[in-house]
Amino acid sequence: MSTSEAPSITHAISYPVFKVREVEVAYDRLCTICGNGLTLEELHRGRCKKYDLPFIEPKWLVELEKFQKFFRRAFGSEMRTVQRSWAKKLILGFSFGITAPTGTGKTVFGLMTALRYANSLVIFPTKALVTQAKKIIDKALDNLKSNLRVLYYHGDLKKSEKQETLKAIEEDKYDVLVITNQFLVSHFQLIANRRFSFIFIDDLDSIAKSSRNIDKVLRLLGFSNSDIWRAKNLYNVNNYEFPKPQGQLIISSATLKKGENTRVFTRLLGFDVGTSQNYLRKVYDVSVGEKNLDKLVELIHRLGSGWLLYTESLEDALQLEKELTERGFKVKSVTSKSSKAIPEFERGELDGLIGVATSYGILVRGIDMPLRIRYVIFWGLPKRAIDLEDLDKYAGSYPIMRWLGRLFLGKLKPDLEDLKKAINEHPEGVISTFIYKDKNR
Repeated sequence: MSTSEAPSITHAISYPVFKVREVEVAYDRLCTICGNGLTLEELHRGRCKKYDLPFIEPKWLVELEKFQKFFRRAFGSEMRTVQRSWAKKLILGFSFGITAPTGTGKTVFGLMTALRYANSLVIFPTKALVTQAKKIIDKALDNLKSNLRVLYYHGDLKKSEKQETLKAIEEDKYDVLVITNQFLVSHFQLIANRRFSFIFIDDLDSIAKSSRNIDKVLRLLGFSNSDIWRAKNLYNVNNYEFPKPQGQLIISSATLKKGENTRVFTRLLGFDVGTSQNYLRKVYDVSVGEKNLDKLVELIHRLGSGWLLYTESLEDALQLEKELTERGFKVKSVTSKSSKAIPEFERGELDGLIGVATSYGILVRGIDMPLRIRYVIFWGLPKRAIDLEDLDKYAGSYPIMRWLGRLFLGKLKPDLEDLKKAINEHPEGVISTFIYKDKNR
């Protein structure tokens, strides 16, 4: 047999035969009827297989729909996605903190919630924000055609209005109370025995500067002084059962900061205030390069009305107010003692406002006008001044003392006398990047 005629060899390979079997998937304990596993078949049919009953919506979802309907009627628009997530947490009974940038709807959500729940307390850092909140609430009450009793108290009220409002507060003739932080210092005794169902704090940072204010807020939620003391001072609280709060708390800020005064929220209310976050915003940053009045005037002429001008000092603010007024601009400066120019600016009667660039200034935390404010100008670099000649007034401020201790002594918890000595011995001039010691400031 020739090679070409050689027989072919075939290898027979056998493969195992697998049978494909569908595995029934069940989501453990998610059936809202029987409490057992929820199968895909039940999901498709929309009925419980065991009892042959249709599924019902979770209670929180029903309440969320009601909340959205209320918000729509009161505010005239739909809730944002992030606001719905806050509403869900609220409906589920949680207290929590909101850290989000300006313009995301934190304040509106807090005010609508206060109206929805009633028996509510709303705390703002400045009287200007109380005035702005009143406009939002008045419009909402008008839309709802509600006779809810809402009281407002702030420093700009006339003497007779203050007396009338304080009397109504003392007699509990209100459903919602809107105040500033200062009310907790001056008139806390008028509300000390009331237990609020809902408390909204706009800008926790301004309240957290004083541990006494935090204690007062916790008392209004039903905690005793002994509960608060244990939450603050006991290292291990696992063996101590704290009572449940009689209301819910929401704290809101664009720059929440952790600290010793805020840790009590974790133990008593079960949430952490979190930390401040940085966000990318649709804002253009432009540097002129020098402090020049003619360039400032040119810039304002080109960009138009609707501006805020921040200065390094009150003296600069007053001087610029005078010079810009002489050049034909309608402008006023705003200070902690004089904020009446803010509503004039909102109505378009002023081209701009001038204020000092401080962390807790009225023009930094006390204004909410995204539709009116078009741009911001800084006259020089923003600075924070600390009076090194009078350190005693900062003794209760943990963040400042920690920062000074680390800067001058390398310690996070410095002794006050050691810190004073180290500062006095340190020469004037540059201490570190962006830090300067100057006795003439």
